[in-house]
Amino acid sequence: MLAADGRAKVAFAGGAAVVLEPSGASFTAVGAGRPPCRQLSAFAVREFRARLAVALRFRNAHVDVPYWCPCLE
Repeated sequence: MLAADGRAKVAFAGGAAVVLEPSGASFTAVGAGRPPCRQLSAFAVREFRARLAVALRFRNAHVDVPYWCPCLE
């Protein structure tokens, strides 16, 4: 889901989700049974990289200024 303010939320199986801030430079990872974890996209830990990549592809497909994240290359 892309919000009017530019945030993107992508939900995954099992209750996990990634919420990107409007620029894509940071995100919050949420999951069932664990506290939310906020990180800079460029320094995402391995645990969140695959979901972050999916969320950024979705976000970048729907905005004028895409965010390129070198850690996902």
